[in-house]
Amino acid sequence: MGLRINTNITAITAHRNLLLADSRLFRSVQRLSSGLRINTAADDPAGLAISEQLRSQLAGLNAAIVNSERAVNLVQTIEGALNEVNSLLIGMRELALDAANSGINNATSLAADQAEIANALETITRISDTTQFSIQTLLDGTFENEVSLTSPNTVGLQTMTDSTLATGSYTLSITNITNASASITSDSFALLSNVRLAGTGSDGDPNGLEPGSHSLVVSEATGAYVTSSLEALFDGNSTLTATTITITSAAGTSVVTFEGDEVNTVSNIVAEINAEVTGSRFVAVDNGDDTYSIIIDGNSTAVGASQTLTIAFASAALAQEYGFSAASVTAANGTNVGVQLDDGATVRLATASTSFVVFDADGGSLALTFEAAFSSQNLIDGATLNVEVTAASFDVQLGSGPKVNMSSGETATLSAGTDSAGEALGTLDVSFGFFNVPTANSSVTLSVLDNSLQFQVGPNQDQVVRISVQDISSDKLALGILNDSNFANLNEIDVQSVEGANDSVTLIDQAIDEISRLRAKLGAFQQNTLETNLRSLNIAEENLAASESTIRDVDISAEISSFTRDQILLSAGVSVLAQANAIPQTVLQLLG
Repeated sequence: MGLRINTNITAITAHRNLLLADSRLFRSVQRLSSGLRINTAADDPAGLAISEQLRSQLAGLNAAIVNSERAVNLVQTIEGALNEVNSLLIGMRELALDAANSGINNATSLAADQAEIANALETITRISDTTQFSIQTLLDGTFENEVSLTSPNTVGLQTMTDSTLATGSYTLSITNITNASASITSDSFALLSNVRLAGTGSDGDPNGLEPGSHSLVVSEATGAYVTSSLEALFDGNSTLTATTITITSAAGTSVVTFEGDEVNTVSNIVAEINAEVTGSRFVAVDNGDDTYSIIIDGNSTAVGASQTLTIAFASAALAQEYGFSAASVTAANGTNVGVQLDDGATVRLATASTSFVVFDADGGSLALTFEAAFSSQNLIDGATLNVEVTAASFDVQLGSGPKVNMSSGETATLSAGTDSAGEALGTLDVSFGFFNVPTANSSVTLSVLDNSLQFQVGPNQDQVVRISVQDISSDKLALGILNDSNFANLNEIDVQSVEGANDSVTLIDQAIDEISRLRAKLGAFQQNTLETNLRSLNIAEENLAASESTIRDVDISAEISSFTRDQILLSAGVSVLAQANAIPQTVLQLLG
């Protein structure tokens, strides 16, 4: 090539390569000093964009991990409070059982037991009102979901608890209803052949009766009767002097005459009455307890409340000798056939009645019929029958969730299905009482206000979990439990009577069950939701950090190799540039 003075192409080329080596060396120094492969967007625009997204996600994961750990701490705070409540309830149960030991306790000891129980109840309410985490009160009902009916309760709903439903309106539908039924399982031929179940389906139409065995007691009809006092009538030693006893009732009048010189023993007086009355309409019987009765003969005449019995003696003195205060004694009326369901009131059936309804003490009922004509109530024998009741069953559906088959008296967890995005809408525990279960398909509308505790446990929006915590005040525990003392809730229990002590045990057991179920729910939430999520977040953080490091962090060994190479090239470039700058001086030799 030709020699030029004004333009030194060789020097320009050397300078350009020197600048490149310097730029690469600067970038290597920057990476080695920062430890990052990407220090500016110009280093790797696409890599920077991906790295920043990963770093944002990592920050979200770190926040979610902290949130989950704090949520575990909150749940453990509640668990600690509930553990104390459980201990108090167990102590109260011991006191109630002690109070039920009536053979030993006196009024003072019972009052002491009640005072200790009252103190425990106050402590439970105090725990409910004061258990806090980060100034939030946890167990006073603030975080209990509110579920209410916005339409009449036509489906027999009894309880709606443990809601995880989002705020909104839901429809609860009941379909495919099989009504409750009953059957008499006793041997009807050995006990009572003419009693049958009645009702729409001839299955007794049991209403409000719990499933299982029930006792149906039929008491036979009795005639009118009069009973002497002890050591009086038919005492076996009396001698009657020209004495007559007149027996009168709706069945007729009979006069029994005793000879004056006859020594009247029990057996011959009974025989005399039974022999002399017309048509055996009256009978004298030995009660087996040193008393004796004259009754209408149930085998030959109608019996029931229309019958009365009058016995007339020859004189008041004679009546007194046989244990009566006046010469004429009118006995109490007889009784009609009676039917009693469990411990309910006995129903007395009028003549010609065939179908009727009998109730237990709690208002449950059963429809019955007698096949025997009631004009002859004496044909009805007394007996105790066993009745087996099967609860009504039906399908229940909440919102668009799956149908669940259940029976009245049971508790089931219903799912409300999913929303348009496929997210679960939550669940609700429901139970149906034995009353008011519909006979046809029906539905009600529920209104839900979600007050549950909400925890952000994911790195992105709406990645939350919820749990509700009910009010555990003593007046909110053991609600609606049937008991003879009419205690409406745990706070009302009183152990100063045997009945109260026994009913208190029932309510305390229910309260223990409620607290235990709440603890179990919280424990499952901590173990299966929070702690599982926490482990998942830690793994995700580890893998995401590794991915971000691969993109953004510098490989030190490779970068040192590049640094060494660029450093040598820079030194060489400086030397070569110096040589290139000297090349134009060779032209001077031509001027020589």
